[in-house]
Amino acid sequence: MQQVISKFKYPNWVNEIAHNVGMHRSENNRKLDERKPEYVRPDEYSINGAKGELLYNIYLWLNNIDHKANVLYGDGPVPEYDVIVQGVYYVDVKTIGIDKKNFSVNYDAHHKTIKYITHYVFIKLHPNNECDIYHCKWWDIESWEVGTKTRPNGTTSKFYFKPI
Repeated sequence: MQQVISKFKYPNWVNEIAHNVGMHRSENNRKLDERKPEYVRPDEYSINGAKGELLYNIYLWLNNIDHKANVLYGDGPVPEYDVIVQGVYYVDVKTIGIDKKNFSVNYDAHHKTIKYITHYVFIKLHPNNECDIYHCKWWDIESWEVGTKTRPNGTTSKFYFKPI
C-alpha cells in the first residue's frame, strides 16, 4: 500500500537544476539510441525524473533522515537504486507528471535481479512547485494491475499500474 509521507512546496531552483540535469541525461540517452532504443525518451521524462530524485533528497535532508544518494547524472541510465535510506532501504524514485493519474512501474525493471530495490517512492508533481511524496514497499507492486504502455519512441512495455 502506498502512503503519502509528505506534501510540500519547493523552490524554483529545483526546476532549474532538474532541467539542466534532465537535458544532459536526454543527450546521453540519444547517444545510446543506436544500441538501446528503449533508452530514448522525451526530454520531459528526463527532466521530471531528475526533479523527483532531487525532491526526495531534499525531503530526506530537511527531515534529517540519513541517506546516500546515487549519482544524479552519469554516462548512462543507472540500473540500480536512486537512494539508500538509513543504510537498509534501497529506494527507486519514480516521478509522476502533473497531468498523470497513475502510479506506474516498468514490469521488467521491477523484476531485474541486478536492481536491488526494497521500496519505491513516487513524487507526484502539482502546479505551482508543489508535490506529494508517496512511499510503497517493493512487494506491494505485485498486486497492481498489469498492462501495456506504448512509449513515445513506439516501443511497448509491460507496466504495473494503480490509480493515485
